[in-house]
Amino acid sequence: MDITKKIQNAQKDLPVDLIGSIIIVCATSCFVLVVTWGGVTYAWNSSIIISLIIVCAVLFGAFVVQELRHPEPVIRFELYKIRNYTFSTIVMFLFGMAMFGGFTFVPFYFEDVLGNSAIIAGLKIFPLVAGVMTCSTITGIIISKTGKFIVFPVLGLSVFSTGLGLCMLMSKKTNYGLDALFLFLVGSGMGFSFPVYNSIVQNSVPPQHMASCISTLVFIRQMGACIGISVLGTVYQRFIKHYVKEYGVTHMSEVYSRSLHKVMEGALIFALIGWLFAFGIRNEKQLFNRVSQKSVNGNIQDSAPAPNDTEGDVEVAAGLAHAI
Repeated sequence: MDITKKIQNAQKDLPVDLIGSIIIVCATSCFVLVVTWGGVTYAWNSSIIISLIIVCAVLFGAFVVQELRHPEPVIRFELYKIRNYTFSTIVMFLFGMAMFGGFTFVPFYFEDVLGNSAIIAGLKIFPLVAGVMTCSTITGIIISKTGKFIVFPVLGLSVFSTGLGLCMLMSKKTNYGLDALFLFLVGSGMGFSFPVYNSIVQNSVPPQHMASCISTLVFIRQMGACIGISVLGTVYQRFIKHYVKEYGVTHMSEVYSRSLHKVMEGALIFALIGWLFAFGIRNEKQLFNRVSQKSVNGNIQDSAPAPNDTEGDVEVAAGLAHAI
């Protein structure tokens, strides 16, 4: 049977968790509104914020109940019994908060502090992109040739955290050479760790759940990014108001500079917490067995399904159909 037909047949019989999808979207939206409005637009003890917190808690509770009862849930909670899957999702959530939250405000430094145009600011953050491209390529080559990955989660977050910490030294007095070096370190940390977690999750879960777990990992990372941008944006606004009172409107570049340092400090806290959780990932024997055998034997033998393994093919097709 052709694999396309198998996927089509699996799609026909696969129930879609539409209710769970709607609930998690509403719950996440309420949570983002809480961290965005709280303490800025509305006081934390205001009726709007308290109501949003209650609604958010109820929706997340309803989501858990829905996922436990649905045969094809959006998030499979039983898979959190797998150690590497659990720690990978936690790290990616925190990494998303630190990475997207910190990266979003980097152009503000060149525009608001140094007075560059948006085009020049975009060009000046190229070292960060170069770090991502270079180190992600190196990481992929090393893993594909050796099958060894365990060093990269911790190494990536170590380099990333170091770069964020050094970015707190950026000011009008530092030259662009140092700024570029700091940004390159941030990008290098992202490149070392970003591609690894997808592979860890893929090789940690049963094949029939592989596609749904990857989509869950991406969703969790994006949710962390939304929350990180909201939280650090709130920090940025609050400290702008604070430093305006201290320095006055005539020294706005100093106000923006110090406020951005606080944003980097917040991103660094998220990154360091993620770095601690990265130590929980273990180099289990079943991980990357296909890569290792390919490197040693020149072909893939043990990971390939048997010719008559129709049931295994259908399970994999069902997993792919769930992601589609």
